[in-house]
Amino acid sequence: MTQTAKTTRQNSIGRMLNVLARRLNGEMNERLQPHGLSLPEFAILMTLLEHEDQTQSELGRKTAIPAHGTTRSIDALEALGLVERRADPTSRRSRRIFLTAKGHQIGPQLFSIVSEVNTWLLDGLDEPEKQAFAATLTKIL
Repeated sequence: MTQTAKTTRQNSIGRMLNVLARRLNGEMNERLQPHGLSLPEFAILMTLLEHEDQTQSELGRKTAIPAHGTTRSIDALEALGLVERRADPTSRRSRRIFLTAKGHQIGPQLFSIVSEVNTWLLDGLDEPEKQAFAATLTKIL
């Protein structure tokens, strides 16, 4: 029975994905730290770099960050001078989030971090394996 449990655990795709996600998050956190950014803040910045002028709740949905975490992250990004809140012309209660000039300038550094982490993550795989892995993940997602 123990061997079955061990084999099942070791061969569990879910467990392997969780281990991989923890390693990936750790590496990202390490590389974002010198920029004063957390993973949720990074996710919001990347979403804004793709498309600005979003409400806080839109950003939360797109990044899968809970409302309180989205607020905290936007507060932190605002304190770093990377984003600004503006009044929403269609709603008195809503604010729209925009990148500042500094927020736009950090984009290339974030893109480099993603590229470096992807290289780190796939180190040891040959090109066909990298392509197959990416294709498989794309298909699953």
